[in-house]
This record gives sequence, structure tokens and C-alpha cells, in this order.
Amino acid sequence: MRNKDLHDLLGGLIMLAIGAFAAIYAYINLDLGSLRSMGPGFFPIVLGSGLAVMGLLIALPALFRPRAGPLGLDYKALFFVTLSLLVFAFLLRPLGLIFTSMVMVMVATLPLSLATVGIKTRILTALGVAAVTWLVFILGLGMNLPTWPWSH
Repeated sequence: MRNKDLHDLLGGLIMLAIGAFAAIYAYINLDLGSLRSMGPGFFPIVLGSGLAVMGLLIALPALFRPRAGPLGLDYKALFFVTLSLLVFAFLLRPLGLIFTSMVMVMVATLPLSLATVGIKTRILTALGVAAVTWLVFILGLGMNLPTWPWSH
């Protein structure tokens, strides 16, 4: 066990445990409903099961893979990703979902050099994330979020 990839093994097992807990908790405490009329437990069960399967798919290969070298933590990237989430939380109401999603992507990609990820790629990614966010949350789930700054 000492020569195994413990980072992926531990991470996969944690994902498996969280996903299994969420799915089992939702199954026990919430109504599943049916495919035609989904209950409040349907989505947590599907997400928890998916997380558990992904955790298993990460943990199992780690048992047969040799240990990787020491992993470092990129504090700069961690800071900017966290900052982008805070920016999203504070700018959602004044700017709306579309612009806030784009700003969030731009803030999250700040630690990357322009030689690695150019401005064109950042803009296209921001537009793509904004479009997917709108499709999922506004169109798909019908959430009542401000889409534009003028749509309050």
C-alpha cells in the first residue's frame, strides 16, 4: 500500500463516501417520485450516485498505479478561484447571470499567463460558460435569477 497512488485513492474514496451518503440520505428521507413526476429526492439521489461512481472510477485505478511524486498546492490559483466565487456571489444581483458568469471566468483565469491561455480563449470560455449557465439554470431549471442588469 505504501507504493500506491494515495492521493487519488483517498480523494476517490472521499468522493465515494460523500456521494453514497447523499444518495442514501435522500433515498431514506425524501420522496423519489417517478420519471414523469420527480420528487424532491430524485435529483440528490442521481447526483449522489454519480459522485459515488466517479469516486470509484478514481479510486480503483489508483490501487494499481504507482505513487506519483509529491503534489504541491497552487495557492495563487486557489485564491483566484475562490475570489471568482465571491465575485459571483456579490455581482449576481447587480449585473445579472450572464455578465457575472463572464466576469467569474475572467477572474478565475487571472493566474494563467496570457501565453498559456490567450485573451481570445478566455473570452470564448467566458461566453460558453455564460451560455451553459443560462441554458441550465434559467431555461432548463426555470430558476428566478436576474439574467441581465436591467431584468430585475
